[in-house]
Amino acid sequence: MTRKPSGLVAAIKRDRVPAPPPEPQAEPARPDSRKGKKTIAFWADTAAARQLRRLAADEDSTVQDLMLEALDDLFRKRGLPRIAQEERA
Repeated sequence: MTRKPSGLVAAIKRDRVPAPPPEPQAEPARPDSRKGKKTIAFWADTAAARQLRRLAADEDSTVQDLMLEALDDLFRKRGLPRIAQEERA
């Protein structure tokens, strides 16, 4: 004769059933200006970061634009095509 599990045993067995995997999260929507681009991050000294922000403000520019200019200058210095900056109208 097979014994029917008690309520407690049934609850324990029920709790051992693995939960279904979470549904994959959709990537957050990106502005058009960032589509097809990747983040490049690096660490800089606090004074260098402050000076870069000050330079951007002094030139009425952005850190983004200055970093793209610097990346293109590095490419040129290494004999590579300047491709970081988008053509500005």
